[in-house]
Amino acid sequence: RTFDQMMRHVCGEGGLFGYLGTADMREIERSIIAGDAFADEVVSAMCYQVAKDVGAFATTLRGAVDAIIVTGGMAHSSLVVGRIAERIDWIAPVVVRPGELEMEALCENAYRALCGLQPIQEFVPAANRQEACARIAAHWGEQGGAR
Repeated sequence: RTFDQMMRHVCGEGGLFGYLGTADMREIERSIIAGDAFADEVVSAMCYQVAKDVGAFATTLRGAVDAIIVTGGMAHSSLVVGRIAERIDWIAPVVVRPGELEMEALCENAYRALCGLQPIQEFVPAANRQEACARIAAHWGEQGGAR
C-alpha cells in the first residue's frame, strides 16, 4: 500500500468501518436491534477494549480517578455508553459529554493556554469519591449525565 492508502485506512477505514462497512453508530445500532449478531459482537468487543484501557489508566493513577469522561460522536449512543459504563462505573463516576472534534478542541484550548490567552488550570486531586462527585456536579451542573 502507498502512504496515502495507509493513512486513509488508519484514519477512516479501520475500526468499526473496517468490520461493518460503516462508522455510523445509528446504523450499527439498528443492525444490532434487527438481530445482526456480528455487529453486536464487534461493538461488544470495542466496548470491552475501551473498558480495559480505562482500567489500565486507572491503575497508573493508583485508583485516584475523579471521573471518567465519555466524549466524541459515539457518546451519543446509549448502547455504547451503557456497555462501557457497566464495566467501569465502579472506578469513578462516568460523565457523558457527547460531541465531535474533541481532539481539535483539546488542541485549540492547549494552544490558547500556552499562548496566555486563557488561564492554565491546576489539577488538584479530590480527597474521596464524594468530593469528586461534588466537583463534577458543580462544574457541569445538572446537564452532565453522571452515572
